[in-house]
This record gives sequence, C-alpha cells and structure tokens, in this order.
Amino acid sequence: TIIVTILAALMGLSYPLLLQCIQRIDEKYKSILLVRRFKQEKVYKWYLVFLIATFIYLIYLPLAPECKCEAIMDNFLIRNSAALFGLFLLCFLVFWLVRVKERIDIYYDPEELLKDIVGKAPIVYDEKVYNFYVEIFRYAIRMNDEMLLRPAYQCLCDSFFEYRKDKAGKPVEYPEYLYTSLRYIVDEYVAYQNNNILF
Repeated sequence: TIIVTILAALMGLSYPLLLQCIQRIDEKYKSILLVRRFKQEKVYKWYLVFLIATFIYLIYLPLAPECKCEAIMDNFLIRNSAALFGLFLLCFLVFWLVRVKERIDIYYDPEELLKDIVGKAPIVYDEKVYNFYVEIFRYAIRMNDEMLLRPAYQCLCDSFFEYRKDKAGKPVEYPEYLYTSLRYIVDEYVAYQNNNILF
C-alpha cells in the first residue's frame, strides 16, 4: 500500500512538472528544434517507459485475480511479487527522474547546452546537430549574451574551417544548410541590430 501510494504521488506530480519544464525550454529559446531535441533524449524516453509501466501497474493491481493455490503462495517471491515489482518500478522511476532533472539543468543553462550540442566532434558534417547549434546562436544574439556569443561565433568559424580542411587551393561547395544557417543568423542579428553586438 505504501509503495502504491508513493508511485501514484510520484507519477501525479512528476509528469505535470516535466511538461512545465519543456514549456519553459520552449519559452526560453523560442525554438521547437531544441524542444524536439529534449524529447529525443534517451533519459526522457526511458522515463516515459517507466511512467507508462507504473500507470499500467496501478490500474492492473486492484483488478488482478487473487491466487488461491497454496503451493504457489508458499513461495516468498511469488507471494510478494506485486510489492517487489512495485518497488522495482519505484526505484527505476526515481532513477530516471533524477537523470531527466540533470538534463533539464543543462537545457536551462545556454552555455552548458552549447557545449553539450557541440561536443568534441566537428558538427559541420551533421545537419541535425548543426541546426541545434544555430538555434543557440540565435538565442545568444537575441539576449546579447557576450559570454555565449564568443564560443558560438568561434564554433561557426571552426565549422567552415573544418569543411575546408585538406581542400586548400580548391573550390569548395558548402552544404546548403551552412548557407541557410548564415542567413538565419544574419536575419536574427538584423532583427536585434539595436543591441550592441560585435562580430
């Protein structure tokens, strides 16, 4: 009974709070791409798996037929299987909830999110990752955040240099998304040109 109560309370509180966190990410960056990125996180998907499993468990438990076979019920694990499974769900639900909270903290910090997106490998060859990076760059321009603009601009330069690597003296045709990203960045800069931004 205690486990069921805790599970019900945890499920009832955590999911609405998680939706509020996702909404805050959307309001902060004004980017559906970054919201989609968060929803594609493994920790978020695993949390949803255990949330659904918990919901099914809470619905099924009161409806489960009572086992009257004494030979089976003499086994401790079988006799307490519902409580043990509930404890298993509780532990993993809390574990993934903590992991989701850690990821949310990264999304709330633009500098940490930029580091998380860029990582160690060149992002210029991955269009999806590069588009995530551009969203952070546009946010930095809107906020006139110099601490964020510097690494964002450096990443932009590194991307073009990386693509030109080993192609010295040769004509280079950049991918279309690189040109598109520049247009988005310039458009954002023009829209907020009253800000004191130096490139």
